[in-house]
Amino acid sequence: MTFYVPSGDRRRTRAEKGYRVAWKEEKATPTGLPTSITPQQNGQIILGQVGFPMTAGSSQPQDFWDFLKSSRGTWMWEGIDKAATEATDLTWLVDAETNNMAIWVIDGSYDRK
Repeated sequence: MTFYVPSGDRRRTRAEKGYRVAWKEEKATPTGLPTSITPQQNGQIILGQVGFPMTAGSSQPQDFWDFLKSSRGTWMWEGIDKAATEATDLTWLVDAETNNMAIWVIDGSYDRK
């Protein structure tokens, strides 16, 4: 893994900053954010796009409700009584969601308060 620090050089635009090698480590644990870079002939790099933090790894939810709560929009499931829904056959819903066949639609009028 190679660690970089700002070199103080600016390139074509204000957003393009030059970076130089600070140090290298053989067995480093990846940290920071994924980025795109453009190598320069002088050994420096130009920082491009910065991505989102990497995840620690995927985990399998214990059940369907954990699966739903692991995605965005958890507010949609707050009012659902898990015990009451377990008495109802929701296999069609589970199958649709796990096979990427479900289409969820809201009209935008939800008011959390």
